Amino acid sequence: MSSRWKARVIGTWTSTTNTGPVYVEPTGYHYTRYTYGATLPAGYYGDPYYITDYQTYNLPPPPDGYRWNRVGNDVYLVETTSGRIRDAVYDLFH
Repeated sequence: MSSRWKARVIGTWTSTTNTGPVYVEPTGYHYTRYTYGATLPAGYYGDPYYITDYQTYNLPPPPDGYRWNRVGNDVYLVETTSGRIRDAVYDLFH
């Protein structure tokens, strides 16, 4: 792992912050901090919320069947078939 990663706490990474593209919440949703094992709501599925350039943010490549999703300033590693959160990076963006 890169030196930018801080202590791991119950399946969750915290990291230094980055600027990123403009973020717009899905209609009808408000920011919620999700935890490991939770299911990400379907409103956060789609190109505006996928992080495909994960290398830019020093995120590890997602394993097969997973992708990085942005919710507010946080990023979640989400299983594509179930929406289940495998890992989280809180406050990646500012």
